[in-house]
Amino acid sequence: MRFLATDHGQGLSKITREIVPAGMISNTTMNEDETYMREALAEAERAARQGEVPVGALVAAPSGDIIARAHNQPIGLNDPTGHAEILALRQAGAVVANYRLPGHVLYVTLEPCVMCVGAAADCGRCAYGGWRRR
Repeated sequence: MRFLATDHGQGLSKITREIVPAGMISNTTMNEDETYMREALAEAERAARQGEVPVGALVAAPSGDIIARAHNQPIGLNDPTGHAEILALRQAGAVVANYRLPGHVLYVTLEPCVMCVGAAADCGRCAYGGWRRR
């Protein structure tokens, strides 16, 4: 799994080019990443409106279709694993009828925690929008 850090405050393409080795990502991919990240941000807004930590996630299939989307819901679901990434990965697994998601991309608005990184290990790539404060 390759992690692609993006930061909307500093410009998606600038950060992408610093982290991904030269030649590994095209301008087309960067434009797609930004489009998908905007969709994930809409999910984060839903979480905020529900009083949850504002994190959103989605999974894009190799075809480019969004096959899953979710936002943080650990409070509403009374579930400590109710992170946006986990919920989106569960949906995607159900759609493809497999827990492995090679070639799929997980987009998440905030750097995934250790639990979510482990869950995303069988995903082709994970792109996130910002780093967690430590």
